[in-house]
Amino acid sequence: MKPSKNLEPIALWVMRTAMLLYAFTSYFSVFKGFQLNDVSFWFALVNLVFCGLLFVAGFTHSHELTLWSALIMVIVSIFGVVMEFPNGITANLSLYLLTGGVAALFFSRGNK
Repeated sequence: MKPSKNLEPIALWVMRTAMLLYAFTSYFSVFKGFQLNDVSFWFALVNLVFCGLLFVAGFTHSHELTLWSALIMVIVSIFGVVMEFPNGITANLSLYLLTGGVAALFFSRGNK
């Protein structure tokens, strides 16, 4: 069986949309609390902004916005894994790894 290359653009848009929905459902309530002195507020803000930019970058022809957004999301995911690692293998750890993997894919491919 050969891989279906025709589904790749659809799969990339599903991943962009999933990243945006993940950020919104996971971090919007923390962001809405607007606690400037809390690290979780800044973590939520960075996730929301750069997942949104990763989605918006799909509409542009330039790779720049995709690459920068994906790079920041990889860094944020690494930070999340490091902060969650002492708690053992948890659902949050797997989500950070998954979002980091998706962001790394966009960082390696750009807007193809």
